[in-house]
Amino acid sequence: MTVICLCYNQGRFVQEALWSVVNQTYPNVELIIVDDGSTDDSVSRISEFLVRFPAVIFLPMNTNLGMCAAFNRGLQLAKGEFIIDLAGDDVLLPDRIKKQVATFSRLDQSWGVVFTDAGIIDEHSRPAGNFYSRGPDGTPDRPVPSGDVYTSILRSYFICTPTMMSRRAVYDELGGYDESLCYEDFDFWVRSSRCYKYFFLDEVLTLKRRCAGSDSTKWYRRRQNPHLASTLTVCEKAYNLNHIPAEHQALAHSVRYHLRQAIFTENFHLAGSYAALLAKVTSFNPADKALLLLARHKIPLFRLYELYLHRRLLHSKKASI
Repeated sequence: MTVICLCYNQGRFVQEALWSVVNQTYPNVELIIVDDGSTDDSVSRISEFLVRFPAVIFLPMNTNLGMCAAFNRGLQLAKGEFIIDLAGDDVLLPDRIKKQVATFSRLDQSWGVVFTDAGIIDEHSRPAGNFYSRGPDGTPDRPVPSGDVYTSILRSYFICTPTMMSRRAVYDELGGYDESLCYEDFDFWVRSSRCYKYFFLDEVLTLKRRCAGSDSTKWYRRRQNPHLASTLTVCEKAYNLNHIPAEHQALAHSVRYHLRQAIFTENFHLAGSYAALLAKVTSFNPADKALLLLARHKIPLFRLYELYLHRRLLHSKKASI
């Protein structure tokens, strides 16, 4: 199996990520490192690691290609039957690969992805809970979809991306990641779950790092927001993949959420496109009409939205203490 570790300005963390791969209890692991034009000390830190492990494949990009294109460069060289897409700041727990490969061995070829829970860590590797909130009995508070998850994926983001192990055949069928997009996971989920099942293995096998200024915070960027633009593209793909009314209704839920994001972050040029897609899958409700009125008049809401996000973050921190 192959781990493709994608690094971009993650010099502080990349060696920990790489060591977590070579310390796996599963014996047959190919490691491919792709540095996507880092401007910090990532390349030198990777080079230090390679002194100990010269058989590891290293692809340093001269310029920043973007995560989808950079990953695809590594994928072209991968020889494993299974693939893990590892960010340069996340960590695999020692038994992860062994347990996910064992799970695949019990599943037929219709299952394309095995995903798990993750432990969340901060910039100092301090634990900050799990990806899935859990009740007193240790089980997830809400059932995690498993099997045919296409409709569930349209409705909400419930998969912790770095926990996934996928069959190489899935990537081959999709042609890798769509390099026109600025992020990979939603598009991969939509396209792959249309033709493959997903299995949820209820264990924590990965540590996902959350840092200030991480990719997830780019969802809230004002005016020029490539994440919202990429999501619109994926939602349009999903519309063409849908077969039944229930899938359109699930897509409507996602489109409404991102329409609100476009308006609150003053990406009004995208709001019209989201509204046009929403009109294809459902009829406008009164809330939709009110939002579109705000968008039409380009009412600036970002500062109020920032205040809301700040208060929500404070509330979340207090709740975790």
